[in-house]
Amino acid sequence: MLDTFIFCVLGILLFFWGAKALLMALIISSVFQSMAFVNLGTSPIIVYYFFGVLFVLRGVLDLFWAPPKAWWIPSHNHPLFYLLGFVFLAILGAFLSPQVFYGTLVYSPKLTIDEQFNNMTPLALNIQHFNQSIQLGVNALIFMIIWLRPISPAIFIRAIFLGLSFSLFIAFWQVVANITGIYFPKEWLYSVEGWSLGNDQMIGSFTRVNSTFLEPSVFATYLTGIFGFLLVWWVRRPSWIILLCTVLTIGAMLITTSTTAYLGLVSIITCILCVFGLLQLVNGGWISKTLLAIVFATGAFIWLSLIAFISFNDIRDLANLVLLQKSDGDSFRVRIDSDLQSFKILWQTYGFGVGLGSNRPSSFFTFLLSNVGIMGFVSLGLFLIALTRLALQSTKHLQQTTLHEWAVAGAWGLWATIIAKITAQPDLSFSPMWAWIFFLASLCSISPILSRKQGRTDLAHSTTP
Repeated sequence: MLDTFIFCVLGILLFFWGAKALLMALIISSVFQSMAFVNLGTSPIIVYYFFGVLFVLRGVLDLFWAPPKAWWIPSHNHPLFYLLGFVFLAILGAFLSPQVFYGTLVYSPKLTIDEQFNNMTPLALNIQHFNQSIQLGVNALIFMIIWLRPISPAIFIRAIFLGLSFSLFIAFWQVVANITGIYFPKEWLYSVEGWSLGNDQMIGSFTRVNSTFLEPSVFATYLTGIFGFLLVWWVRRPSWIILLCTVLTIGAMLITTSTTAYLGLVSIITCILCVFGLLQLVNGGWISKTLLAIVFATGAFIWLSLIAFISFNDIRDLANLVLLQKSDGDSFRVRIDSDLQSFKILWQTYGFGVGLGSNRPSSFFTFLLSNVGIMGFVSLGLFLIALTRLALQSTKHLQQTTLHEWAVAGAWGLWATIIAKITAQPDLSFSPMWAWIFFLASLCSISPILSRKQGRTDLAHSTTP
């Protein structure tokens, strides 16, 4: 109750402070996945959605009170239309499909996948359909406000780095607490019902790290997106601060002992070397120092890892468990079965899906197909592609090249997160993914902000004697 009171007071203060302050709190709170604003039985409301509702209310209030010039109608609205189409299909299906396909066997979001292996749950309309629909609606409304009211992307940059700082600090505090036994604020950080499922997990003799997230694999999904964002930014515009953040992120990915994190590291480095390396070879004939630094750093890391693997039994056992034995375990087979069952559900529902909030497999890909069907999957894909393309196009020819660097890095952050979600994190309500979407939306509407700044500059020059 004390946490709820504190967040209520903070939320009210930020509400009167303004939409920008609320947006900062919203993006920062996206990393606190295991912190509940309030627990309503088996349906906790995390802090992110509390700030999300306040941001929407403030946006509606500003719609009537703010001057007309604070809002605008973009010339290219196809990402918004694709999102609205997806929201319509998803929410309609959430309430209609459970009635049409009543009794279809699904993996209920209320229970774990392991509990339902060979014991799936008959489909019926329940509270999860309402929860998922409301969460999707809140995120869609946040997107619409950002889309129609230009907001400086610098706010997102500051909030993303503050959120990263919090998550890294908690992660390394958790490591020290596991080793030394010093105090760690579990009761404050992990207030969402069921948090113990992801906390204090062991792999061999190592305690896994989940920081401010429910599970280590979910933390790894977040870090994969951040790693893609930071590494691309550093490659395109080298900076010691960005490099330090990248190194710390890599360290956090390693201590999660998550296969998702390790695959993300390898995949992102490989993609960046291929994409940027080949482009530089074609255009300039030689690879930049930053890419060469990645090559040498990767080689040194592999060499040191081999030495550690050979020299230390604990590290050898850890690598064996994470990289080799996971695929042989019952957990891996159960998760593969949940994904295969999702394709069966898609077939049984004639491609329409069983409705948002009905089925929870282990992959974001099969989650979308089995819940929102082929039409929903396509509309969401078109939305993400159109948003990414428009953000890159809107910033490409601007005089402020930093904005285009942000757009490129943000696009990598979004798609790295989505790829990581395909392997481990199936939820559509995953707030760090929406934070990347909101960031790219702000870059799509950057022109009015620059026009206003240019207008003020011209006015200052014209009035200067």
